[in-house]
Amino acid sequence: MGRKVMISFLGVADYSKILYTFNSGLKEKKREVIYVQEAIIDFFCQDFKNGKDKVFIFSTKQAFDKHWENLQKAIQRVNDTVYVQKKVVVVEDIWNTISSIVEVVELEDELIFDVTHSFRTLPMLSMVLMPYLRTTKKISIRGIYYGAYEARKEGEKGFSAPIWNLNALVDLQTWSTNIEFFLKSGNAFLLSEQISKESSYKKLADLLSTFSKYIQAAQGKEIYRGDVMVEIRKELSKIYSNSFDKRRTSIAPENTMLSPLLEELKNVFSLYEKNSIYNGFLAVHWCISKGLVPQAAILLYESFVSWVMFTFLDLSQDEVFNKSQRGWEKVKQKLKGKEYYENICSLRDKVKVRHEISHGGFINTPRSFEDIVREVQNSYDKVRIFVKKISSKKLPTLK
Repeated sequence: MGRKVMISFLGVADYSKILYTFNSGLKEKKREVIYVQEAIIDFFCQDFKNGKDKVFIFSTKQAFDKHWENLQKAIQRVNDTVYVQKKVVVVEDIWNTISSIVEVVELEDELIFDVTHSFRTLPMLSMVLMPYLRTTKKISIRGIYYGAYEARKEGEKGFSAPIWNLNALVDLQTWSTNIEFFLKSGNAFLLSEQISKESSYKKLADLLSTFSKYIQAAQGKEIYRGDVMVEIRKELSKIYSNSFDKRRTSIAPENTMLSPLLEELKNVFSLYEKNSIYNGFLAVHWCISKGLVPQAAILLYESFVSWVMFTFLDLSQDEVFNKSQRGWEKVKQKLKGKEYYENICSLRDKVKVRHEISHGGFINTPRSFEDIVREVQNSYDKVRIFVKKISSKKLPTLK
């Protein structure tokens, strides 16, 4: 377990007394201060332990000369045990600022960021630093806070201003990054790990992880059953409905921004059905578009053979899934004399590129990666056209 660390910034401006408030949804916290650091330490740093946990204040020499003594006294009035250290930075040197922040962070620290009086570039830098520090220092974010002085209101006893929790912005960025990674790579494990931390998304996280396992291991039977993909679709609809309940008088901005991301996820699973042989072809299309060539080749061959057995031999699910019945020579024997026999045999020869992949290239004349990809793509396209001709089922085209 790392330290608890607060990182804050101090400007050179003149500060006046104001009542800062923070509404956590359970209880409103209030404190009248000159420096916002007083309020943030009071609200969020009471569990800091002397000697271990730290508060780092970053600023210019000019600002420290003007405010440091008064700020120290103010913080001691709030918490006289917290360790506060100043760090002088050169505002004009952006990399100096970044490296100064990175240097004070240790492995597995829990960070609180106060960006109220930060330099103009720092709110943007903090959004870049969060994922960077998560990767390099394995940090966790306790909170990103902004004392919204410009949103102050005048009351009977003077001015008050809210402290905003900006965690939702980081969460939205993480959602966006992990969904983009899933849509590009086909791997949902990062997305699953992220959303599993929220209890309301736990089921969705498990389902997405299971879907990725089915794809990566080319588990055709589970893909055929489709239970997981249909449940993902239902779970996404439920989350969307709960976030945008029309009975609510207001909708959180972060939910509004999350909506298009949820729709992107939902689109991935929109065509899957329970117990459908066409699920396998959908998975093939997904694998090809994500560069998962071995999985695409394996699923294309097995899905095509299964589709032929269902469509032309009118076999039951148990018979199709029975390994002893799936040998091509046995299937071919049963197909003899049926319409499209030649077409089926020709297509089967096309989709057996998976045999070359399964040997890891240890054959007499191995093809290049590009040739194998092209062969898998062309095979899928030919199967797609043939499936549409026989069953009128439209499968997605490759871009």
